[in-house]
Amino acid sequence: FWYILFLGDVCSFLFLSVILINLIFLFYYSLQLGILIKYLKNQKQIPDIVIVSSLSLFTVLNGLFLKSKGAKFIFEIRDIWPFTLKELKKLSNLFVKFLSYFENLGYENADIIIGTMPNLKRHVESIIGETNKVYCVPMACDPIIYNSLEKLPNELISKIPKNKFIIGYAGAIG
Repeated sequence: FWYILFLGDVCSFLFLSVILINLIFLFYYSLQLGILIKYLKNQKQIPDIVIVSSLSLFTVLNGLFLKSKGAKFIFEIRDIWPFTLKELKKLSNLFVKFLSYFENLGYENADIIIGTMPNLKRHVESIIGETNKVYCVPMACDPIIYNSLEKLPNELISKIPKNKFIIGYAGAIG
């Protein structure tokens, strides 16, 4: 009995911690969006692609903002944690619905949805009814690929811009 009571208190504490962390993310996000808008007003170019991570669902608004300016919006799913909150705690309170709204907004408006979860397509389909823009990139490596690396052909090297700032994305680890 005491163990169950203690476990319940831990679950409540964890749930309240998640709410607090997300409120902090919401505050951080509002600062981030303000800085982004101010930065873009001074720029002549908009990024071609924006990759938004679902670590904080509020960053979906950054992706939507940049998509409205012409950028491709890639939504990288690290965890389906509004769903996790519903399943583990059997919650459907206003806060979880609020977070689910941002998750759905990201799924519906993303040009591409990527994640490492094998069942991501099924989850996205249950929410927006389509899977043609969902891709699973499993976390693994094939040593055979790395043992047989070849030098890039000059034709490809010549296509890499020399006078531009280039950002590479290596993906999620863990």
